[in-house]
Amino acid sequence: MLIALLIQAIAKGELKPCEPQVAADNLTALWLGFTNLEVKLGVRPALSAQEIEK
Repeated sequence: MLIALLIQAIAKGELKPCEPQVAADNLTALWLGFTNLEVKLGVRPALSAQEIEK
């Protein structure tokens, strides 16, 4: 779905031409942040309830 939205935005001239799949991957990574990546790689524990509340 995100890729389709990016393709439409590129077609309308709202975004510079790019590879929609790469752009979607990069955008998703930015949204999720480094904490998510660190947890998935096992270099930090999952967020505690206190950290999530912040």
